[in-house]
Amino acid sequence: MQGRPITARQAVGLVAVALAATTTLASRAEAQAPFEGVVTMRLNAGTAPGAGAAARPQELEYLIRNGKARVNLAGPGGGMAMIMVPAEKKMYMLMAAQHAYLEVPVSEVVSAAAAADAVAPKIAKTGRKERIAGYECETYTLTATTGSAAGQQTEICIAQGLGSYANPASMVPGAPQTVWQRALANAGFPLRVTTPGGQVALEVTKIEKQRLSNDLFTVPPTFTKMATPQLPKR
Repeated sequence: MQGRPITARQAVGLVAVALAATTTLASRAEAQAPFEGVVTMRLNAGTAPGAGAAARPQELEYLIRNGKARVNLAGPGGGMAMIMVPAEKKMYMLMAAQHAYLEVPVSEVVSAAAAADAVAPKIAKTGRKERIAGYECETYTLTATTGSAAGQQTEICIAQGLGSYANPASMVPGAPQTVWQRALANAGFPLRVTTPGGQVALEVTKIEKQRLSNDLFTVPPTFTKMATPQLPKR
């Protein structure tokens, strides 16, 4: 989107895919032990239906400070960023190329997530533990119970002590919404997600504890606020 204003249709799509991402963060902001730092993770777009073999993994940064979270997604012109601020019940979507931002109330997020809720999968702890990026995590299995995917298992290795989590995969325009985030909303922070086909859809590669500037979690004063588009009615 470098050099081009975002269209109304694109804005609707961006808001729609980001809505579910803040629900977990808002509901768990005060439930986790404080962690401040940067979590680097890799998303494999090739695991998404229709992505094609040429789809490349996408690396992003997940910043956490004082109950707030920011996700930096690299791209032309500075890419995009999501800032989730539960205390304000708002999410801010920054578009560097346009020097603009969208503001989405968390109340809309909760309503959208409820409307899109699906039949919960069967969840089980496996007892298997391992260390990823220096943190111990425990593997859970999620088994689909309905539809053509019934019986298929997704594996998620969950760590404690990293604070709240909003699914960055949901922030990628056009990405399908995942059920596992809602199913494991209170379990912890995922360090790896493996699809039924054995592909790694998400994996944390580095975890760094460090002090972060509060400016990273606020909208730059030079950015212009865009009108939040109305989401299509279901």
